[in-house]
Amino acid sequence: MTAAGARLTISSVSHAYAGVPALADVSFEVPPGDLTALLGPSGCGKTTLLRIIAGFFRQTQGSVLVNGAPIDDVPAAKRNVGIVFQNYALFPHLDVARNVGYGLRAQGATGPMVEARVDEMLRLVKMEKFAKRLPGELSGGQQQRVALARALAVSPRIVLLDEPFSALDKALRLDMQIEVKSLLKQSGVTSIIVTHDQEEALSMADRIVVLNQGRIEQIGGPSELYDAPRSLFVNTFIGHTNLIAGRLIGRDGAALAIDLPGLGRLSIPTDKDYPAGQALTVTVRPENFALDASGPIEGTVRQILPLGPVDVIEVALAAGPALKVSLPHAAGGVPRAPGAALRLSVRDPAGCGVFSTAAAPAAA
Repeated sequence: MTAAGARLTISSVSHAYAGVPALADVSFEVPPGDLTALLGPSGCGKTTLLRIIAGFFRQTQGSVLVNGAPIDDVPAAKRNVGIVFQNYALFPHLDVARNVGYGLRAQGATGPMVEARVDEMLRLVKMEKFAKRLPGELSGGQQQRVALARALAVSPRIVLLDEPFSALDKALRLDMQIEVKSLLKQSGVTSIIVTHDQEEALSMADRIVVLNQGRIEQIGGPSELYDAPRSLFVNTFIGHTNLIAGRLIGRDGAALAIDLPGLGRLSIPTDKDYPAGQALTVTVRPENFALDASGPIEGTVRQILPLGPVDVIEVALAAGPALKVSLPHAAGGVPRAPGAALRLSVRDPAGCGVFSTAAAPAAA
């Protein structure tokens, strides 16, 4: 059996390469048995943090603790941490069984003990029929299962997964995400997955740590981060959204009344407060628009991206920026050919975000 998952604590960890900061005062905790995702763009520090946890190098400041005990001085080989690398890192000259048992033999285990554990792990990942095959004779998904079995075979307290699905095609990636999440939960091990793929983080993780330029932007569950992002970076990085420049008219009870060119006046419930006349950036998710024959938003279809069950439609407005609108696929329904006129409304103003325009990312 895999060892019970450990509580992992990252305490004020900072790191710099040749004086250039890569992580700045990062702190969070992963409860035993949880699956936490480190999510962020390239260069945000997520892989650096993973390598610090693994013990591949030591952080400039701060501490890594397992069940409350610092492991900063513990060598990587003795941290009882399993790792699934991006390229799986299987030994090409060893068959599946010997790859899975490699870590056990490195720890000094021999004979029937290794064989029994390898058999157990191969059954867990449904690869027992492939025990004698070489890695080059396996598909990408099969190699990934072997890499996971090898990581779990040594009964780790923590498993680290570094972009483990990036080499898989999209259809197989979803199947493997479901399968790997199930296996990790079944094993009870504490897990951290590094990814830049928002959908991967949202679908797999119990909690997500969003990193940006070496700092934590927000920590929360998938629904919390998607529905209630606390920064414009999180709002734009997780999922798709429309950024609409507006100006505050004033407070309308528990809402802010905001003038939005092309959309009219929108009252958005929020506890944020700004002075009247403040320039604001309002975010509206594409799925938060609805077709509405009497809606206040008039536009014209510019182009359509059919994505199976939904159509993503770029809608040009008479004033203001073009909108991305996500609507259920209209087989035989309302015509949405380029040039067609549409009227829209915002389904749920409470689902819109409001941010000071000064907080908008430069790319926006």
